[in-house]
Amino acid sequence: MQRCERAMRWSALPAIVILVLAACVQPAAHNDAAAPAATPVPRASAGEAGTFARLNALQREAAKLTTPLAAYLFWRDQYVHGDAKEQQLIGQVLAATASELGAYDEAVQRFPYGVTHLQGKPASLPAPEDFRAVDAAQGIAELAHERRIVMINEAHHAAQTRLVTLALLPRLRAQGFTHFAAEALDERDRALATRGYPISASGTYVREPLYGDIIRTALKLGFIVVPYESTRADADTATREEEQAQHLVERIFRDQPDARLFVHAGYAHVHKRNDYLFDARPASIR
Repeated sequence: MQRCERAMRWSALPAIVILVLAACVQPAAHNDAAAPAATPVPRASAGEAGTFARLNALQREAAKLTTPLAAYLFWRDQYVHGDAKEQQLIGQVLAATASELGAYDEAVQRFPYGVTHLQGKPASLPAPEDFRAVDAAQGIAELAHERRIVMINEAHHAAQTRLVTLALLPRLRAQGFTHFAAEALDERDRALATRGYPISASGTYVREPLYGDIIRTALKLGFIVVPYESTRADADTATREEEQAQHLVERIFRDQPDARLFVHAGYAHVHKRNDYLFDARPASIR
């Protein structure tokens, strides 16, 4: 945490955090009992860390499958047989897998999202007469002109939320942004930059065409693409967020304090307020 504080103070320019879509998600129930049986994975210990550990174990099993359809059927079976806590996480993965197959409507219907667990009171919206409609990418780029960090989020299961990032990449690169950090990229893919495009082993979500295009576009534009996902199998929500923030500091700002960073994350990871939805987020770690 202290290293994060020092890194952010190296810059005289302020950071900007842009929220496109933030959600506290709750999956819908589905009766998919006809799904084929998947490889059984031992259940982890109770608690949030245990749930995340089990999800990581399931992801390792899914990674062994050879086709997206096989992965979809695997996750569908795990969702049907999971407990309530597991279904909150597996439902998201299942919907994201559906989007990789092009089943975009099913993905959104399977995993409806809504802010249901606010821990703090949201700010009041301005009066309608105070609104001015602008192109999203153009408006964000204008705000980012004198800033050092732009953080934007997507809904992993709703691929259309990735379009703003695609539109922002050339605009921010033209302004001098140097690094692009994408959630769920696998740091073990050491050849990503030289190859110029992601493969299945490059990380989660890259099999969906728009996400893959984000990575290809960032590399083509000359961004240094940085994986920053937590690698701890036993991480809970708070430790995952802190490790992600530490990775951004260690892999970017420690050696390049003048770097300008564009972060593409998911859901509520880019919140600045600790008391709004969850606890510490990378954007809130100073």
